Amino acid sequence: MKIQWNNIGNVDFEKLDTYKKQFHSVVRLIAIVEKGITDCDPNSIMLTWLPEFNAVSTHKCDSSGHSFKLAVVPEDLTLLLIRDNQSIENSLSLDGVSQREAYEWIKSEINLVGIDNRNLSEDLPFNDESFNIDPDLVYEIESKDSGLELTKYYSNAFELLNHFKNKRDHTTELLISPLYLNLETSFPIHKNSESNLSIGFSPGDKFESEPYFYVSRPSSEEVLNNKLLPLNGANWVKEEAWFGCKYSAKVFSRTESQLEICKDFLHDGQGYIKAISA
Repeated sequence: MKIQWNNIGNVDFEKLDTYKKQFHSVVRLIAIVEKGITDCDPNSIMLTWLPEFNAVSTHKCDSSGHSFKLAVVPEDLTLLLIRDNQSIENSLSLDGVSQREAYEWIKSEINLVGIDNRNLSEDLPFNDESFNIDPDLVYEIESKDSGLELTKYYSNAFELLNHFKNKRDHTTELLISPLYLNLETSFPIHKNSESNLSIGFSPGDKFESEPYFYVSRPSSEEVLNNKLLPLNGANWVKEEAWFGCKYSAKVFSRTESQLEICKDFLHDGQGYIKAISA
């Protein structure tokens, strides 16, 4: 299947980072819903990408014979309530809306669907002091270009990662972490291996401001002590629990062959990590 790739032009990473922080708060807001409805371990909550809506979404939330998905569109920060038939039941543009108002809208919509909303907590399902959310925060879309670029990154990442996922057996579902916003899939490094190799995309974090693709595996002495060769302009990262290479947008967004160089990076990165993990 042909990979659908949206060409990414010159990006103002500072504006993108500001926009991403607002998007991040909405993503955590819908994660509260998945936690409240499914009553799962907060640390196990993972979201997904809906390509038909270009949105980050909860998995199907079921209760009392009713079900729905709650999603947020990164392009314009619109909340979507989606029913079983994949139709949009209702939507709310968050431009000019406070987080508190957005949360009240969510609770009201869930109630209208027929699901008891009393299990929804006011607290975020994550203990992360680096990202405290003000319920009176008012969402403001100052640059629609940033929302469009963020959507392109996720859409491209979903297409490219899905391409590799479909070529392998025993891969995990493509999932988005509400804590880090990364989209990722993983599979055993070698046949019958207990360690997984992960390939993914991050829109940027506190260590790397630009979006990036990555290939990683859990750290161990065998890889931490290895002398690493350069790989397609990627940055190698060695941490106590994480080892891998990152390929940032400052490299791949400024070339005409964006799809091919990102595909080559993910392919070569997997091969390299496998080789040094033998």
